[in-house]
Amino acid sequence: MGVNHDYSSQPHYLSFPLKKPLIIYDEEIGRITLRNHSFDPNLAPKGKTTFTVAIETNYDHWIELKNKRDEYLDEKKKIGESIVNGISELYPGIRDQIEVIDVATPLTFIRFTGNWKASYEGWLFTKKSYASQIPQTLPGLSNFYMAGQWVSPGGGLFGAATSAKNVVQMICKNEKIRFKASKP
Repeated sequence: MGVNHDYSSQPHYLSFPLKKPLIIYDEEIGRITLRNHSFDPNLAPKGKTTFTVAIETNYDHWIELKNKRDEYLDEKKKIGESIVNGISELYPGIRDQIEVIDVATPLTFIRFTGNWKASYEGWLFTKKSYASQIPQTLPGLSNFYMAGQWVSPGGGLFGAATSAKNVVQMICKNEKIRFKASKP
């Protein structure tokens, strides 16, 4: 959500319990994790703030709404209102400061990324996957390298970028080129 207020003095990451749980679809949400992006001037003009909230949701519910446009839009609107109600517990005046709300659903993630079941971080961290490494090459296939969130447990942007750097280092080693990192 885009907010017409400077929240740069507030924490950049907050997870807080709600006085009144939110009901999204048939699920009760008792806690909101709020990310305050005011530290990045690229995400909002000076004096304004961008907040994001991520909530797990029922994938099948959204698939059922895929061809029911009005119900889909109504559900997104209800979720936006619910989130504003929750954040208002922490910042009581925020409702009047909000300029824009964008609710992304699993269908949004599929539309923009094509990822399986709207995964936005690749593999789920588990005790087994946490320390595992997925090979970035395939036996018998030369000059082929894999990079991205699906070769890095936990995935996401950081995992994808790290796996890409690892691939470049492998290529440099194979080509006997000294790898040198630099800042853009």
